[in-house]
Amino acid sequence: MLLAAPGGAQGTGRRIAGAFAEIGTGALPQTPWWPYGYTPMERYQEQLAAHPREARALVDGLVRHPDPSLRAEAVRAAGKQLHHWRSPSPHLWETVAAGLEDEVEVSDAALKVLARSGGAAAPFADRIVRAVARTGSSDWTRSHAAVRALVRIEDPRASRHYLEHFDHSLLEVLPLPAHWAADLFPAFRERLAEGPEARGADKLLPLLAEWGPAAAPAAPELAGLLDTGHARPAAEALGRIGPAASAAADALAALARGDTSPWRFGPGTERSPKPWQGAQTAAWAHWRITGDPAPAVAALLPELRPLDGHALSPLVLRAVRALGAVGPPAAAALPVLRAVLASGRRSCADILWDEELCRAAREALEEIEGPRAARRPPPAARSQH
Repeated sequence: MLLAAPGGAQGTGRRIAGAFAEIGTGALPQTPWWPYGYTPMERYQEQLAAHPREARALVDGLVRHPDPSLRAEAVRAAGKQLHHWRSPSPHLWETVAAGLEDEVEVSDAALKVLARSGGAAAPFADRIVRAVARTGSSDWTRSHAAVRALVRIEDPRASRHYLEHFDHSLLEVLPLPAHWAADLFPAFRERLAEGPEARGADKLLPLLAEWGPAAAPAAPELAGLLDTGHARPAAEALGRIGPAASAAADALAALARGDTSPWRFGPGTERSPKPWQGAQTAAWAHWRITGDPAPAVAALLPELRPLDGHALSPLVLRAVRALGAVGPPAAAALPVLRAVLASGRRSCADILWDEELCRAAREALEEIEGPRAARRPPPAARSQH
């Protein structure tokens, strides 16, 4: 255990113990086992986060320790402070950055801290790249953290690493800068052309939706997915593209009306008759592309029926917001929206959900009834997740 570590660790142990005692947490427990991803040290780092002086003592006491695992803990403790306080000590940033040049265990900890640091990681971009280069980009765990850090500061060196690892299950980096599209599109379109079994499609489709009109070159591949299990995110990406995706308008209208469904009973068999929950997205996308509200309103109005029984779901909220985005042509939704706001009963018997519904209903009423609704560009659809 830390408190019985050899050599210079005795002073480290006393400093850590003193910090814990000052905030009343006691000594380190003699824990023989703990759940994966949650160690006693992590627990103490969390407890110290609100106490910068004591946390600084923890960092200073571990950062020069001969054991790399404890130096890694110093980096993690510094990271906790950096994420807890808006104006932390510059010394803590340097502690993390210096960890990039340490042994792999310490460098990994530093990369993970910087991956969650947003624009604050910009001064350390060169050191991040060097840290990955020392072990090679084939080490996906290190590249993953480096990509996350570099993408968030829009460092162009991240695009190559992203292409190498973008279909890995743990690489979730959104959004990517739209001005990277020219470099990334060839690989992305080739992957989407694989069809419903395309590897990494679950990450590519939200990414293309984030790019909006910049994703227009991928519209043919996206339209090709409207007949698959990826139909809903593909429709959302097409809607975000807007008029440049006009070739998909008829397919989206058919999905919105329920004339077609991407669901099948099995490979090569007839389609399932059950309703497809992506009809809302298809209706919204059709409106975004064509400006024509008939299919959108017709598809969205039935989704408000649960409100009659004071029921609420993410799909209902999405319908309310989408109808508001359509504006005056969605006037048929006004009675339902007014009834929601006039009711004395909460929807879903939950304060937070009900407040979100009321806020969405008020905004939708303003968009549908207000003269400015026709002048505003339609907003992007919000995710139902």
